[in-house]
Amino acid sequence: MALSFFERMWAQIQEALGDFNRWCAGERLGHPPTDNEALDHYLHNGGPEDFARREQEGLVQVKR
Repeated sequence: MALSFFERMWAQIQEALGDFNRWCAGERLGHPPTDNEALDHYLHNGGPEDFARREQEGLVQVKR
């Protein structure tokens, strides 16, 4: 089932601000990232591309 625009955006925001991305961003930055730093890390390190690939494969779950 295809995700709506809002479901897609919500799921990506959850990933970008989630524990795993924050950990990765913190490792790179050397300190706990702010929300903006976590979002930047997600956007500039393949987050949207990986999300699109997983969405195509039906691996994305939307938390409501």
